[in-house]
Amino acid sequence: MMFRSRPRVDKTPGRKEKWRDLADSMELLDFTSEAERLRRFLNLPPAPPDPVFCLQRPDQPKLYLFDHLEERKGPTGVVHTPVSVCLLAAKTKFADLSLKAHRKRHAVLESLEASATGSEKFEILEDPEFNERITLYARDAAKAGELLTLEVRAVLSRALLERQAAPTFVLSERYALLTCRGQPGRETPLEALELLAGDLLSLYALIS
Repeated sequence: MMFRSRPRVDKTPGRKEKWRDLADSMELLDFTSEAERLRRFLNLPPAPPDPVFCLQRPDQPKLYLFDHLEERKGPTGVVHTPVSVCLLAAKTKFADLSLKAHRKRHAVLESLEASATGSEKFEILEDPEFNERITLYARDAAKAGELLTLEVRAVLSRALLERQAAPTFVLSERYALLTCRGQPGRETPLEALELLAGDLLSLYALIS
């Protein structure tokens, strides 16, 4: 007698299920209704972020977590890259400068980045180990250097170097964000996003 084998059922949680689990564990609210506003605010591609969740507390900045797709035209057509974002947005100014930071890259790519943003690369003179691993950009390097205290550099290093997603950090007057880019067809790990949310809140507490 022959027995037919039952088809295997894939019980791996999908992306939406993982987001729901993350939202439950962090007590996030569904803020998908603000997706278009966030898209315009961050000048994202035409497709709005999806999903969008938010940590909202009285008298505290909102912490948004969301996915979106970047579009890039290549020789074979349009390439879509999955991106996950932690965005902390405040109603009032908590920093008086702009700053960008990421893991070290090729020197040519870093020079192009500086030119594109109208900023300059700079280093923390008293911390050569930090300079070897992280690249910093700012329009006012002296002011940015004062902001990057030992405590701030420690949290920033943890976020940029010790998480799975190799994010980019951006600071402006009223918001700060960590952006994680995946690979085409390969999404970013949400476990890293949860840790980065904690890092972003720690940076805000130190900077504000």
